[in-house]
Amino acid sequence: MGDEQLVERGGFAYENWKASVAGEPPNSTLEFPLFTDARVTGELKDVYGPYQVLNAVPMFDTGLLMPALVLRIDYHAKYDTGMLLETNVERYHGGGLHDEIAALIALLLGIRLKSGGMTEGVNSFV
Repeated sequence: MGDEQLVERGGFAYENWKASVAGEPPNSTLEFPLFTDARVTGELKDVYGPYQVLNAVPMFDTGLLMPALVLRIDYHAKYDTGMLLETNVERYHGGGLHDEIAALIALLLGIRLKSGGMTEGVNSFV
């Protein structure tokens, strides 16, 4: 490899987690509803870095579509929001960070899961 330095790169969820582990302070915390037709019990708090999955305790017999879970994300990574002169799809998976995490949770639990739009900015440190 010579003088080249190996740089680990992954999806945005991974980059955000690495920034959290490195001690970068969060610049905002946002919440996203997660919809599923599966009955989910329990929740994941303070075990997956900057990501929390909260149980929304939906009522399934109401006939209304309600979120089963709420995804809370602490954004630690600094993303360059400047204009790109060239399209780069190297790490793009087809959605935002919340979609990426929802897809990973769906794979982990073996259920269908879709992220809705942002519902609330819990806090903002901009």
